[in-house]
Amino acid sequence: MFKVFGDKIIWWISILLFLTSILLVYSSGGSESIATHIPHLIMGLGVIFIFSRFNYKYFTNLSAILLILSGLLLLYLLFSSMINPVNRGGVLAARWIKLGFISFQPSELAKYSLILFLCRNLVLYKNSLGSFSKFFLYIILPSIIICLLIFPSNLSTVVLIGCIILFLVFISGYSLVLFLKYLIVPLLLLTFLFCSLLCLPKMDTVEKVLPRLTTWKNRIINLSITKEFIVVKQAGENGKNIPKLALEFNVSEDKILSWNYLDSFYNLEKSQTIFIITKPSNVLTWVHRKNYNSDDVGDNNYQIDSALSAIHRGGVLGQGAGDSYYKKLLPEAKSDFIFAILLEEYGLVGGCVVLVFYLVFYQRILILSVKSNDDFSSLLLLGLGTTIVLQALLHMSVSVNLIPVTGQTLPLVSKGGSSVWVTSLAFGIILNISHQISNQSSKIK
Repeated sequence: MFKVFGDKIIWWISILLFLTSILLVYSSGGSESIATHIPHLIMGLGVIFIFSRFNYKYFTNLSAILLILSGLLLLYLLFSSMINPVNRGGVLAARWIKLGFISFQPSELAKYSLILFLCRNLVLYKNSLGSFSKFFLYIILPSIIICLLIFPSNLSTVVLIGCIILFLVFISGYSLVLFLKYLIVPLLLLTFLFCSLLCLPKMDTVEKVLPRLTTWKNRIINLSITKEFIVVKQAGENGKNIPKLALEFNVSEDKILSWNYLDSFYNLEKSQTIFIITKPSNVLTWVHRKNYNSDDVGDNNYQIDSALSAIHRGGVLGQGAGDSYYKKLLPEAKSDFIFAILLEEYGLVGGCVVLVFYLVFYQRILILSVKSNDDFSSLLLLGLGTTIVLQALLHMSVSVNLIPVTGQTLPLVSKGGSSVWVTSLAFGIILNISHQISNQSSKIK
């Protein structure tokens, strides 16, 4: 029998997440999806097993190699998408590199490579980072390069990376004054610049550099729009009740939309019609809305409306394994919105169980980081663990409409090759660190 290295609880959590993934991907995608997904999970489990035995200290040097490699892949992806833009499911496919029968997402590798590299630099050059030139060279510059390469096609990953960078620098013991001066103030300026882009009307020059800018605007606007769903029996033809509804709810007629294909969502009778009354919030009115078509609700907010309907249908206990209705209607049900399918099939109880998996995992990360006598291992544990848990929380937040649609997967649960492999690499490193900490404690005893 082979020996398993590392924290047993983290091992069990990774296995439970893999099993959850098999159930949900099979349910939402069928036999074809699970046939391609299981090899990824087997490879992911292999990656965890191998790297749980691979001394994490080697990543002090390997991190630079991985960062350069991921940077080159992102650069290739950026130029190839500019020369030959290709759509993937209606989305500009500037995130994936096709490698034979699989697609690889370099931003996933870049995200974790940057974390490894920054943890190394924060420990290795700790005494010299008080100088701005050193801090810029070892921390800010690599972060800017990676973020700029990812930003045109994947804003949510850049936001995730930005949060992790702030977290790592803050907990590394860096001077609070310098933290505010070198990171917070520039970040506020960048946020202002990004908000300025959201205010601009559509321009071809800007769209060429940021092809997803209009998509970002629409998703932010969608978050600021509240909807009231009205079921009107015997509505008549051509929406003859619209003037009456407009008067009743004190809104203009163009704010009342007929969404007939929702009949199938709610199993309505033929004599019934759903009217959606949209009320834009005053909070985000500064976002440029000229290219936002409020009548085209299906394109602009279809995913979120479907996800919320799935959650509503699931209730507390869910509809049962494999009994999801919205898996047929929800785009990317097996990846970007797999948590909504989980809530529909297993209810609030199932969702809470999966959330507890990630919280227990993070509890183990915190305990191990406190036990560690090595700054690099402690920082690396917190960096990798926080990235995994924060990504999971972002995914869940999208499904329940707390934040705009991001496209972040649910770690080790959503379907996807590169996401599973790279997250498995992170789990493997964490397990090896836990193994080293265990040995360290044994020697002390």
